[in-house]
Amino acid sequence: MATTDSIIQNEVWSGAGASATFIPETSIYLGNNADLDGATLTPHTDFTNNYVLVPDLYQGCMIRITGSSKTMSFMVKSNTATAFTFDENAEVALGENTGNATSVTATLEAYGSPCVSVNPTNGTSSLLSDNWLGLVNSFTPPSLEVEIAQMNLALGGTRNLTYQYKKGSTVTGVSMDISMNHGAWLYYALGRIDSIDTTDDDLPAVTSGYTGFAVPAHDTTRIYRIEGNKIFPPAPSTWTKGVMTGALEAYNDLEKLDTDEGSSAMLYTFTERNDGTLPSFAIEVSYEKEDIAAANRYTGGLDSTSPYADIFTRIVTGCQVNSFTMNFEEGQELKCSLDLMSRRLFDVPSGYAPRNGKTNELEKLSNFRDNATMSPDRNVEPYFYSDGTITLYGQTWAKIKNGSLTINNNLTAHRYIGNYSKDMVSAHIGGQRTYDLSFTMLVTDMKIYNYLRQEGEHLGADNKIILKFSKDLEFDSDSNDTLDADENVGIADGDFIEIELRDFITQSVDFPFPEDKGPVELNLTLSARTLQSCKYKGMWAIINQDY
Repeated sequence: MATTDSIIQNEVWSGAGASATFIPETSIYLGNNADLDGATLTPHTDFTNNYVLVPDLYQGCMIRITGSSKTMSFMVKSNTATAFTFDENAEVALGENTGNATSVTATLEAYGSPCVSVNPTNGTSSLLSDNWLGLVNSFTPPSLEVEIAQMNLALGGTRNLTYQYKKGSTVTGVSMDISMNHGAWLYYALGRIDSIDTTDDDLPAVTSGYTGFAVPAHDTTRIYRIEGNKIFPPAPSTWTKGVMTGALEAYNDLEKLDTDEGSSAMLYTFTERNDGTLPSFAIEVSYEKEDIAAANRYTGGLDSTSPYADIFTRIVTGCQVNSFTMNFEEGQELKCSLDLMSRRLFDVPSGYAPRNGKTNELEKLSNFRDNATMSPDRNVEPYFYSDGTITLYGQTWAKIKNGSLTINNNLTAHRYIGNYSKDMVSAHIGGQRTYDLSFTMLVTDMKIYNYLRQEGEHLGADNKIILKFSKDLEFDSDSNDTLDADENVGIADGDFIEIELRDFITQSVDFPFPEDKGPVELNLTLSARTLQSCKYKGMWAIINQDY
């Protein structure tokens, strides 16, 4: 049995106790009457009464502060559960009266800022870390690589090094291979949500006690999560692009996405982001031993006497998609591989509750939602290659056996002065974005060689590459959780992912010589320059950060 007060631990860590969950990183509104006193910022009491900060998690993050005459951004030197500290006198920098604390409007910017959770009553801390990642086939956890400097210091008499020290460290190795049951990863690969359209035009208002996802009644471009009559992330009632004002938004200003009939599907339109930044997220990685009291495992009372003896939790912040590869193969589900770059590897303090205090049961995790009117479960089931269509050169190709699409963002890590720690990255800046495609297919003629020999790009409305994968769903019309014999009604235009590319070039056409005397399988590679459109329709709620 695991114990937290033993000098010697006999139980080893086991993979059975390992979990990885998703944390959205969002702009976090700290209020329009936040208290700025010199180099210390205390969020408005509406914030501190409802939310708690994980100490020092937000070190190196930026806070945008608007005073009486100007707006400036300041880097966080440290934070407690209730306040932030800067390395400079922000009050003086803003030109405010330093005789008394100044009331300001403040927003914690999204990059590297995991979404806060509720302010608990037992002194614990937590994040919105109970989000399901999806159908993860494999997960490569983070590693911390430390750069070492070694030197001799011009000292004779020995062949050994005389001195060595640590330089900076970098988080490496974070990657995932996923069977795609949702299209949210395309948002993180491309960068922006252009619009969100709900399929239900008459969404009910959020009422007290509701738990689930919601949209503002006045704006359907954002999605929030409601739990315990609190809204996540904390956000203002009034905002324009890049500017937040007003009081913290109340849950009764929102409309339910989860209804009594099931979950409302959403139609997302994703677009490219071209300012060098991408949306980020965090991943919580926890290792737990067996036979830990529930009070310690889920409420934050963990390892209070000997930290990390029974539960070891780390948070990888500032995760961004360096490359996204979607693979499709005959007879298989749609898969994607994500190569991530990360900002920081953070060891949580004692008293932190992993998975936002939820158990390790899947049905307890957010976004692991079912829909009583659908069979099979549309949210859990992956897309299959058999339900896909591929359009090349203006026509649908039926004899494609497999293929892939890779979106490469070519991110580079940067460290700025005043980062307050050599163990974190200041920013990842996107370089040249590329779209690379490959297909293996059977062909009946040599027409495809004409495309290879064509000079320049394939242009025009008839020369698009369209990849679309749908879910074959059936509707339960009486909402009784089962499909009766007379209710197998197929849904037209159900859940789908659709990617449309243009301005492309045929790079290579390879005709191998089949030694087995079977059909000739042609290998085709293409390079596209422009994203025409990207749509995802489904029930996966994306708490986006792009305000």
